[in-house]
Amino acid sequence: MTSSYALTPPLVQLLDATADAVFTLDAAGFFSYANRNAAAMVNLTPAEIVGRHLEQDFPDAFSRRWPAESRAAIAEQRPVEYDAFSPSLGTWVRVHIVPTPEGLAVQLRDVTFVKRTEVLQQLTAELNRVSTPGQVGRVLLEQAVSSAGAYMGALVVPSADGAFLELQDDVGYTPELRERFARFSLDLDIPPCGAVRQGRAVFVSGTEFDEQYPGSVAVRADRTRSLAALPLFIEGKLWGSWPSASRRRADSAPQSRNSC
Repeated sequence: MTSSYALTPPLVQLLDATADAVFTLDAAGFFSYANRNAAAMVNLTPAEIVGRHLEQDFPDAFSRRWPAESRAAIAEQRPVEYDAFSPSLGTWVRVHIVPTPEGLAVQLRDVTFVKRTEVLQQLTAELNRVSTPGQVGRVLLEQAVSSAGAYMGALVVPSADGAFLELQDDVGYTPELRERFARFSLDLDIPPCGAVRQGRAVFVSGTEFDEQYPGSVAVRADRTRSLAALPLFIEGKLWGSWPSASRRRADSAPQSRNSC
């Protein structure tokens, strides 16, 4: 087990006070230091996380870009910076990786406001180029899936009798999924139905996905690691639901919140 870096008390206090998540890894990928915000992202204290392995102990605590980017920082001995979306946290983070003699130093900063501004600007430009309701819906769906860092998403609306949800449009659905969710009962134990029944957003990932929505195990896409389902309202009336899914890594079982 590795030991924490010898940080002076004032420096520890400063790092704990920052809004950023900051941590260091040794050459083998074990935590040698983490401030409070970094440890809290995997529901631990700084003392508890030291000595644990990021990729082995927390396989869902990093985005798909982390393996390649972190290894590039080490191999090329240069700082690396990129942005990643965390579906379960619902935020964008800017990941800054710096190689050190001992391994890596990593900083995660919430850049959700910046990203939202960029998305709104792009969305405005796209909407100026369309005219029909169907085109508008398609633009909104594509932008929503992209900004959420998802690999697929859909727009579903209640049937006339309110007993079913019907697929209006999708991004990334296979023909099988499109047929499966063309029309489905609102009573199903899956997040899109839960969001409509409860009238609030639903975010699930990792083991909590199966625990909270066991009925979704047999019907969701194999690659889905986490899912967000948002109810859509127009003038206070429920209009539909927007579910989006993020990928599951085939070689890992999700255990924590996606962060870097």
